[in-house]
Amino acid sequence: MTTTILIADADPFNLAQLEECCSERGHRVLTAGDGEQVLSSVAREPPDVILLQAELPALSGLQVLNILREDPILRGIRVVIITDAANEDSAAQALNLGADDVLTHPYAMPEVPLRIEAAL
Repeated sequence: MTTTILIADADPFNLAQLEECCSERGHRVLTAGDGEQVLSSVAREPPDVILLQAELPALSGLQVLNILREDPILRGIRVVIITDAANEDSAAQALNLGADDVLTHPYAMPEVPLRIEAAL
């Protein structure tokens, strides 16, 4: 069974890098550049895992996480928050909101699939 991963990052370079990493490992990849796109994509087709940048335009990743966790149907989606290494508050807030894991940026690419597997 193929795992569907939604990657949400406002930086096109990071988005492409994560997309390549996930698709090389056989995952089906969906992408979003802002929080509203994440919610729209999830409404159409809930993914197995979301790699969700904490700081997104429109709605932040933390706001999106909060919305997902409050929805009885969507709260089971695994969410890995991506945050800058220097932003410890964002990582702690993500975990308090129910994130399954936190991936700090800049990240080592070999770490990404390990975080996804851990979330699953």
